[in-house]
Amino acid sequence: MDTIDSSLVSSLFKDHAFAAMIDRGCFLWNNQKTQPRHTNTKYSGKASYRREFARTTSLDVSGSASYMGVTVSAGYKKSNTNSGGSSGTTDTHYGQETYSALVGELTNECFSRQSFFDKLIKDLVKQEWIDCWTAIRQKGQYQTVEDLLTLEDRDCFSKVADGGFLMPMKHVYKVGTKSTLSTIYTTSNTTEKSGASDAVTAGIAASRGGDIGVGGDITTAIGKAVEASKTLTKFTGEVKQETDGYGYNIDLDCFKNSTCNAMIKRSVVAIHADFQKLDPPTSLGREYKSLDDIIKLYFGGGYGLPDNFLPAFLWPQDSDSCLQVSPDWNSDFTCAGSAPRLCSEWSKDMHRCCPESCNTGALDEVACNALSGKGTCIYPNEAQCVPRTTGQDSDSCLQNSPDWTSEYTCAGSAPRLCSSWSKDMHRCCPESCNTGALGKGACKLLSGPGTCIYPNDATSQCRFA
Repeated sequence: MDTIDSSLVSSLFKDHAFAAMIDRGCFLWNNQKTQPRHTNTKYSGKASYRREFARTTSLDVSGSASYMGVTVSAGYKKSNTNSGGSSGTTDTHYGQETYSALVGELTNECFSRQSFFDKLIKDLVKQEWIDCWTAIRQKGQYQTVEDLLTLEDRDCFSKVADGGFLMPMKHVYKVGTKSTLSTIYTTSNTTEKSGASDAVTAGIAASRGGDIGVGGDITTAIGKAVEASKTLTKFTGEVKQETDGYGYNIDLDCFKNSTCNAMIKRSVVAIHADFQKLDPPTSLGREYKSLDDIIKLYFGGGYGLPDNFLPAFLWPQDSDSCLQVSPDWNSDFTCAGSAPRLCSEWSKDMHRCCPESCNTGALDEVACNALSGKGTCIYPNEAQCVPRTTGQDSDSCLQNSPDWTSEYTCAGSAPRLCSSWSKDMHRCCPESCNTGALGKGACKLLSGPGTCIYPNDATSQCRFA
């Protein structure tokens, strides 16, 4: 993956924490000696980036980013800074091929037990984070999304949310070569997307010369492969490429004469003999502590962050269905496909239903009506509403559902219809049926008749509407 810029993440610990952890014996070094091998990473857009992250959990980091929280999307944001354009939404196709050998792994053991954390780590946490965690936990584990969004210290919520959810327990040290290619494509153009993918794949394939030789400059070989692919598919986008070596005495000239394998092996042996030759870590291992785990260790209780922290963090969020059911729109439109080109012209609908894609954030009904662009201000809606933690009965929700009339009420229909009409009764009458708030996904899994209409007055509410 691309290097994580330390400005994108926030340190939980005091400046001297890393040195203190070393002094307190937190780290274990494990010498490794493996054969050089090829590994590759590819993604095409945010969704596949997240899948790749979940598969590898091994983002590259700079030396200065040690012991920082890493968000799942941090690397993606950094490599996709060119997204967006008047011709439609764009995204990044990315590929990286490495030819490397493992030198060793450095693992922090002080987070493995409560007693270790209390004795060796707890005093290293910055006071500003302790204050924020305390404020966020003030109303307990089961506080509502509304509680979290209306904290007295509003900066605390955003600081914790933006600070990252994962912290590495292992740093991995490798030596080798790395070739990276990336290009921008228009998401709505399937031919362009396919051409971008083929060009990057061709370049990655050409970079596999570390152990077989390419008979010349590796950058030239990759460039020729990319251009040949672009000519074949008629893809016109620019493909950026970068090839470099990392680690002690690694030289890209090894590609010319098929000596990369031997060179990498010599580098590992030399570092094991003299650790002053060891460069900063090249990547993070697969062992992580989540922010929730760390807060749980700090307070020594049964929970870390409140249960609704993630729903609150995700609000407001894009809702294609909000956009599609609005007047003058249909199921062909999506937030990703309509932004940014329609964000200004159709501001009422786009800002209301697509706050992520338009980068506009929360929008209440009064502010919506004040916008000069086209559209309607329909509230509540899925984009600007946050889920209740405990549902409440809504007779209007029930009465406005198909096959029901104004004669029905939650109190009059429960409990006899709670099972036979579970989709409607659990959705609209969670108090009378004693079922609690019901999400859309859970509603669809119910076997009883009825509909799953969201949002509704029983199981959602608008933060500002």
